[in-house]
Order: sequence, then C-alpha cells, then structure tokens
Amino acid sequence: AVVSTQSTGSKLRGRAKDFYLKALSLDPESEQAVCNLATIYIREGKAKEGLELMKRYLLNHATARAHTCAAECYLAIRQLEKAHQHFNIALELNRNYVRAL
Repeated sequence: AVVSTQSTGSKLRGRAKDFYLKALSLDPESEQAVCNLATIYIREGKAKEGLELMKRYLLNHATARAHTCAAECYLAIRQLEKAHQHFNIALELNRNYVRAL
C-alpha cells in the first residue's frame, strides 16, 4: 500500500501537537513546548493561533527564542514589520542568536 507523505506528516504533526499540549499542561512555562507548538500551528496554516500562544508566553518570558518564534508567526501571516521588530528584540537580547539573524 502506498502511504501519502502528506497524510503521514499530518499524523506525525498531530502526535507532536498532542505531546506539546500535554507538556504544557504539566509545565506551562516550557519554552520548548510553546515554541514547537507555535511552529506546528504555522505548518497547519494556523499561524494566528501560534501567534496568540506566543503573545501570552511573551507576557512573562521575554527571551530571544520566544521573540524569534513570535517573529516566525508574524512572517507566516505576512506582518513583516511586526516580524522585523521581534527579530530585532531577539537580537537585542542575544546578539548571537542564529535563528534571529
């Protein structure tokens, strides 16, 4: 039987999403889980959901990684100025943070 790569990717993303949601229920402060979940939302075409998640997280956690994840959400919804602002904030917090360069 031939398995569609797209459906396999969707299934894996679904499992990863469940994993990160569970991780956040155990540790709502987990930056890795928040950023990875935001990335999954982007790949599902739900970047606005990822952005809302990042906005809530950034209220209490202004890190280079979190700002970069927010910037990637803004890029996905084509808000380039906001993306640029968050990439710049990430670099102000850590000028060597490669993902923000």
